[in-house]
Amino acid sequence: MAGKKKSTPIPLQSLDALFGTTSEEQAGIQQIVLDNLHSFSNHPFKVLDDDKMIELSESVRTHGVLV
Repeated sequence: MAGKKKSTPIPLQSLDALFGTTSEEQAGIQQIVLDNLHSFSNHPFKVLDDDKMIELSESVRTHGVLV
């Protein structure tokens, strides 16, 4: 069996560095104008008010959440 390779440390940035936030921005709740919020087309979590959603809500109301 060959000898172990030496691992090369990978420098990781902090979340603050990645997202450009400061501790002042993270301290507490911020209020924003609703008009500043917008959706984006490829958002993975969509709520559709269709027949399947009505069926799901009736099932949860009757049986609860099973999984």
